Amino acid sequence: MEKRTYILLISIFVICIAMILFLAFISTSRDKLNGFERRFVTLDPLEQLDISQLSNSSYYFAGRTEHNIFLGSYVWPRTILQVNTESQDTSQITYTLSESQQFVLTAIRVAVDSPFFYLSDGTVPIIYRGRLTTRIASPIPQSRSRYFLNAISANDSIQIIKWVDSTRLSTLGLMNTKTGIVTPRKGLLEKQIDGFFCTDGKIEIDKNNVAYVYTYRNEYLITDALLATVFKGRTIDTVSRTQIRVTRLQEGNTIVLSSPPRIVNRASALIDNILLVNSNLKADNETLVNFESNSVIDVYDINKAEYKFSFYIQNYNRNRLNSISVVGSKIFALYDDALISFALPQMDFLSNGENILHVKSGIKTENLYKKVSQFCSN
Repeated sequence: MEKRTYILLISIFVICIAMILFLAFISTSRDKLNGFERRFVTLDPLEQLDISQLSNSSYYFAGRTEHNIFLGSYVWPRTILQVNTESQDTSQITYTLSESQQFVLTAIRVAVDSPFFYLSDGTVPIIYRGRLTTRIASPIPQSRSRYFLNAISANDSIQIIKWVDSTRLSTLGLMNTKTGIVTPRKGLLEKQIDGFFCTDGKIEIDKNNVAYVYTYRNEYLITDALLATVFKGRTIDTVSRTQIRVTRLQEGNTIVLSSPPRIVNRASALIDNILLVNSNLKADNETLVNFESNSVIDVYDINKAEYKFSFYIQNYNRNRLNSISVVGSKIFALYDDALISFALPQMDFLSNGENILHVKSGIKTENLYKKVSQFCSN
């Protein structure tokens, strides 16, 4: 009996040591150094202003105006949720398709560029357009020239589209919806591995500026609305090469991801000359607790292609935000089950060159103006 007790105690001791070593290994790997540091205005998250509860996680940002944000839904693709940015009251816009020309749409994505809204579905080479007032969408006949992965309105006659060309490379270009002419801008997206997954990213547009933020590398492109003038910027992390593995299926030419990719940039927003990027990588001067309990937003001046500073947006129900959008002095964060607005620092130094940042509300740090002025002058 004593021998069994002794063996049991030894076994428990060994198991406990093994668990401690395993937890220490996990903690170390999660808290590993990534080779860069952030400059924080404050370690306090931005002040939460208002919240709108959502019924599910299918919503995405479809557009914005001065007083409204529009959300599309993959579950209810025929409905646009309109959110007032002041009160955050919501209303539904239910649209219909013109009866004369209806196509079978299986993956509708809505984009609002007031007074119009657009419907696209990459499985069907067509773009619908309608007015928010009449709520009836009709096909743009000249938009049938190409299948595409993504389409975003630059103006009422130009769509910025992304598609896969004949060499299986992702390509950006312009579609003139009045003539149907597609003008590719080859070479904008730089191939590193396969030319498809490795160039994955998000298109952001505001006024005459367009940004393409890569998902798997520390790079973004800035161009005008015609994709003519381009320069490359770098986010502050050190992941310059896409870290993915792809496999070609035996039964065809289909290429798939063979392992989970390392995501660098999760979400982004462009407002005037300000690019906001929600990074997925922890800086060396951040604590693991702060990084995992918030989403970190890095601020870039696209006129100078340089990093300015960072701030936190807190998690909601233990979940990080999925995407962001900016209207006026507020930043809106979209979570799985909520849309939450926060008081955004007004970054005047990016639009008028005065190198100052005004805090409208919500950041509780003494001498903040002095600190931010120092950051912006670096």
